[in-house]
Amino acid sequence: MSITFPLMGLPVRITGSALFVLAFLVLQGGAADMGSSLLWGLVIFGSILVHEMGHALAGRALGVEPKGIVLHGFGGLCMYDRPMSAGKGLLVTLAGPGAGLLLGGLAFVIGRVVSIPGPLLGWLVLTNVFWSLFNLLPMLPLDGGMAVRHGLELVTTRGKAARVARALTVPTAVGVIAWGIWSGFWFVSLVGGLSLVQVFLRRG
Repeated sequence: MSITFPLMGLPVRITGSALFVLAFLVLQGGAADMGSSLLWGLVIFGSILVHEMGHALAGRALGVEPKGIVLHGFGGLCMYDRPMSAGKGLLVTLAGPGAGLLLGGLAFVIGRVVSIPGPLLGWLVLTNVFWSLFNLLPMLPLDGGMAVRHGLELVTTRGKAARVARALTVPTAVGVIAWGIWSGFWFVSLVGGLSLVQVFLRRG
């Protein structure tokens, strides 16, 4: 089961896993707090969509046409009509966190200028600033890890760039797992664990 809708000329598909996570977030709040839980879930997936649109619009501006966006249970993915050069790949990769930081900054400024009741603006700031900065960690397949790989491809071979990016991923992911366990952010630890699994599977 999935939902597809157009946005700025792009098909956006929300997969069943994303809908499951959204339903889980809503039900977790219980009947008394279901409205706030729904708003929180929409902020999360709306922020992910803004992030992916940052990638998509940057690719379009650089002549690499995006084919569509997929939102899934662990985030999102923007697909393109062809592979990118290292330079374009670096810019497109950084555009995602850039869009999130822009949205978070805008929500912060609006909150300072206009008094809007409710947690919406605060959640937009928290979600977009935290996720954008987290996404810039040098850990594959996050944008930070991809940016390291694309940046190194400008000065060395693609194979060596990929090996260095994978090598940086391991200690970063271990640190993320440890911090997630220590702070109680289990989802962060899960992301770090999945990153480690991906690195070692690709090595094999």
